[in-house]
Amino acid sequence: MGVESRMSETKGAILSLLKDAYIKRDKIALVTFSGNDACVVLPPTGSTERGYALLRELDTGGRPPLCAGIDKGLSVVQSELRKRPDLLPLLIFITDGRGNVSTDPAKKPFEEALEKCEKIREIKQLDSMVVDIEKGGVMRFGLAEKLAAALGAKYFRIEELQSGELLHLVETGRKEA
Repeated sequence: MGVESRMSETKGAILSLLKDAYIKRDKIALVTFSGNDACVVLPPTGSTERGYALLRELDTGGRPPLCAGIDKGLSVVQSELRKRPDLLPLLIFITDGRGNVSTDPAKKPFEEALEKCEKIREIKQLDSMVVDIEKGGVMRFGLAEKLAAALGAKYFRIEELQSGELLHLVETGRKEA
């Protein structure tokens, strides 16, 4: 039940971003990761129809390959920047910070994820935000918060956000830039 609730909140936030992207002629992409790999399930688009269709069918669960997701997300952003160097991309991670697979077998998954985030932080044209979906009262690991710190990103817990609030935070963050 907790996973379904978090996914519902996450989907609502993504739908809000898609609606806004359509109005502003921005683009939204969605990368998911499960098993051992990450996949671009929604290439950069302003189409709300594609986004809605995708989100209805989006599966959840399992332990994700966080490092592969970070790599794939960065790859999508870099590809768009090559096409349009004037873009001001925002990379939003919606995660609990847990991962089970490294892209480098010599490294532990979370340590590698932190290293990747620190490298992303060095890209001056790229803003980032982390929305922590970890549930739990007393027993929290705080991994998403550590990823946000490594990214130099804004950090929010999903409980603090309604679906429309993520859109507001994105807009507010853009105005500050």
